[in-house]
Amino acid sequence: MNIKEQLEISKIILQTISIGIPLLVVILSQFKGREMVMNQNKENGHVYLIISFDLYSLLY
Repeated sequence: MNIKEQLEISKIILQTISIGIPLLVVILSQFKGREMVMNQNKENGHVYLIISFDLYSLLY
């Protein structure tokens, strides 16, 4: 593998992590209970923003 291929693989791994960690946080926060509904909605908004940014960076 040359350096360009390694950089592409690293980029994909980092983007997957940046999508996966916020999703994991949102999923785990669903098990905490319903006392923090407003915070969960705020988290969901941040996750969608991160996902859309990552998808945009993958496409362009």
